[in-house]
Amino acid sequence: MLKTYKTVSWILRCTGILALLLGPSAIIPGPASASTLGVAVVSSSQWGPDSSGYEHIVGEVQNTGTATETLIEINLDFYNSSGVEIGSDYTFTTVDPLAPGEKSPFEDIFTPPSGYASYSITSVTPSASSTAANRNFGTAITSTYTDSLGYRNIAGTITNWNTTTADSVEAVFTFYNSSGVAVAQNYAFVSSTSADIGAQQNSTFDESLSPDEPAYTSYAIIVQSISAPTPPPAPAISSITPASGSTAGGTTVTITGNYFDGISSVDFGSVAADSFTVVSPTQITAVAPAGTGTVAVTVTGNYGSSTSSPADTYLYAPPPSVTSVSPSTATTDGGTTVTITGSNLGGATAVDFGAIPASSFTIVSASEITAVAPAQAAGQVAVTVTTPGGTSALSSADLYTYAVLPPVILSVSPSSGPLTGGATVTIVGTNLDGAGSLLFGSTPATNYTVVSDTQITATVPASATSGITEVTVTTPSGTSATTSDTGYLYLPTSTYTPLTPYRICDTRPGAPANQCNTSPNHTLGPNSSITIQVSGTNPAGSSSGGIPTGAVAAMLNVTVTNTTAASYLSVYPTGVAQPYTSNLNWVPGETVPNLVEVPLGQNGQVTIYNYGGSTDVIVDVQGYYATAPSTLSSSTPGLYVPLTPYRVCDTRSIEAGNYSGTNAQCIGKTLQAGGSLTVQIAGTNPNGTNSGGVPAGAAAVVLNVTVVNTTAASYLSVLPTDTAPSSPPDISNLNWVPGEIVPNRVVVPLSGNGNVTLYNNAGSTDVIVDVAGYYTSASSAITGSAFDPMSPARICDTRATSAANPCQGKTMGPNSTLAVQVTGGVVPSSATAVVMNVTVTNTTAASYLSAYPTGATQPTVSDLNWTQGETVPNLVVVKTGTGGEVNLYNYAGSVDVIADEVGYYM
Repeated sequence: MLKTYKTVSWILRCTGILALLLGPSAIIPGPASASTLGVAVVSSSQWGPDSSGYEHIVGEVQNTGTATETLIEINLDFYNSSGVEIGSDYTFTTVDPLAPGEKSPFEDIFTPPSGYASYSITSVTPSASSTAANRNFGTAITSTYTDSLGYRNIAGTITNWNTTTADSVEAVFTFYNSSGVAVAQNYAFVSSTSADIGAQQNSTFDESLSPDEPAYTSYAIIVQSISAPTPPPAPAISSITPASGSTAGGTTVTITGNYFDGISSVDFGSVAADSFTVVSPTQITAVAPAGTGTVAVTVTGNYGSSTSSPADTYLYAPPPSVTSVSPSTATTDGGTTVTITGSNLGGATAVDFGAIPASSFTIVSASEITAVAPAQAAGQVAVTVTTPGGTSALSSADLYTYAVLPPVILSVSPSSGPLTGGATVTIVGTNLDGAGSLLFGSTPATNYTVVSDTQITATVPASATSGITEVTVTTPSGTSATTSDTGYLYLPTSTYTPLTPYRICDTRPGAPANQCNTSPNHTLGPNSSITIQVSGTNPAGSSSGGIPTGAVAAMLNVTVTNTTAASYLSVYPTGVAQPYTSNLNWVPGETVPNLVEVPLGQNGQVTIYNYGGSTDVIVDVQGYYATAPSTLSSSTPGLYVPLTPYRVCDTRSIEAGNYSGTNAQCIGKTLQAGGSLTVQIAGTNPNGTNSGGVPAGAAAVVLNVTVVNTTAASYLSVLPTDTAPSSPPDISNLNWVPGEIVPNRVVVPLSGNGNVTLYNNAGSTDVIVDVAGYYTSASSAITGSAFDPMSPARICDTRATSAANPCQGKTMGPNSTLAVQVTGGVVPSSATAVVMNVTVTNTTAASYLSAYPTGATQPTVSDLNWTQGETVPNLVVVKTGTGGEVNLYNYAGSVDVIADEVGYYM
């Protein structure tokens, strides 16, 4: 049986069969041959009968003339075994019209007459065609297969290279045996609607031979259409990518355009491409040959060559070269920005450090590139730049060394400790891996552990002398340099000497000349610091009474004023790393004082750091600590005796019912402008007890002084009564603006009668005085505790966003108590009292905070007072309680609390 797609051929073949049935006289004659035409039969063969009983004569003709031919008729005669003609038939070529030189198959399918034995082709008659054959098609075979019915199939794609739609497109197949003789023919229309293919489009076909048809070894395909669409114009180029490449050639270039049909050559100037591939009717890839300068790329195909235009310009770029790399050495962790200089660097597509691409790079100019070095193992690599002109050649100028650099110490924390050593410190830095030694001065650390390349933990060795010693780390790459951040301050146990307060620093430009308001020291800007001399200073106009050289630590009253932004102040020993702690906190426009106990660093100096905005700073000396004798006794002056806090003075009239005896000495005595009030300290006792107060003969007292009901901007000075000046003093302990409640810790010498004088400069204010402890004199007959100063260390921060610590997330609510562990770690468990800078923030209501020993009854005193929204700091000296803890009590609202330890008493 025949497949349905052979319908057209079947009609022609049926014509031949009808002729046989009617006899020779019924044969339809073909057109007369023309002398200008020529057709030759190339080959023919016979097979059959097929499954339906038909015989097949298959052949192939070729147009041997010079004109296109159409309606080529092949005439055949049939013979019996005796050679007697017994019938005739005719058929037409499958391809029509036929261009000069082209071949076409033909096939005659007929019912064999009785006695049929052979055939002959008696004539081939063509006619001249006025229409040229349309062969502007491309073919591609996608698969060959045999289906379940035994049909042999050839599937593929046909592309219409024409500029208009081609109608009824079919692929005509001629099948040959091993001798090149045509043994079968067939055709298949493309699968698109109406067998049409749009301009520059493609469609599929699937041709098959029935199981009856002969075997074949090869085939030929001719594609034809009933229409003759307009053939494509010459190829046209719209872009070339990349548009430049190496003078050595070898660059693969993508050429985009139209009408890339039958491409025979691609040229770069006058030189043929090394190779090229036609990807589609609109794209070609080609490998550029060697060349120089700017050339035009030309594509030549069946319909001519592309014309020159700016779109086909190709530049042969000279190769890049690298003449220097700076810096040429950096760490293995990468991240260093490197400047690469050279020539022909423009258009760089890659920068490589050895085999690894740069993390990023920027083309600055044709002679400079900046690149970020990637991480890489230690060693030397070449830095290469790749451009369309190629990759820079290797030379000694492009070498880059990845080195494990010498270690660097950025901080030592905590940065101070006792002469006995034993403290655990964390050293933060870089390149610390492989540390072979860790020295404090010339003494090795007791032990140390390299946690990572950026951290070491170590146990501090003992020291025979106090002061700053440099910490160094040595690795195979070298020894760390010493800087202001690498010092560790050894501090001896010390005793306190109170002084009549005097001013050593005032940054305000209009203040009397001092070390802080002359160049280069002045008002502190954001993220800036000032170093001030503390030891060796003396009160103005006096040759004695100041802090001597060799003092261990100082008691300073520090005040900020003219503040322009929310900020904080850190006060720490000069020569050690800045701690992550604060001594004063404020918002814009505030004037804030606070008492600061700080060890003295290099040359008896301290450093003051301001975080944000600008501020003026005022520093008043209150006293100092000196090295304690090796044996302490009741005759040793300057020892501290901590007390459970109690109130000795409150000028508010509303508090009249709360006190009796000495506690009632201040009731109703609100301080007026320029007014003063003498308060008895020694000999007082906590209300309701006969012990635990300040005895007669005490040298100095630790007070918490609070001003409230303030009516004007002013300051309060607290002085020994027998040294109080007749004119307004030039030092201050508290500073405020109207309406503020301000607390501050005050350490003040006691007069011979054991009292102090409070002086208010302006407006009126009520004053509250709470006693926290006292210092002994040589005649006290009481043994107290010596002081061990330390660099500030944070032990408590209740803010949820704070770094991990025991208090994290424990914001205090109203009428709540928080127990804070103050001993352990740096502070030994035997400490009798600790010195802390306590700050409250995120305050939601007016309230106060009390600090007292855990296990003791909560006293009716306050250490910090605030109004809603304020951030308030204060120095707190508090006796240690049960388990080495102190209690913090908040009266109202919620509040976050931050506590930084600055020393302890033993």
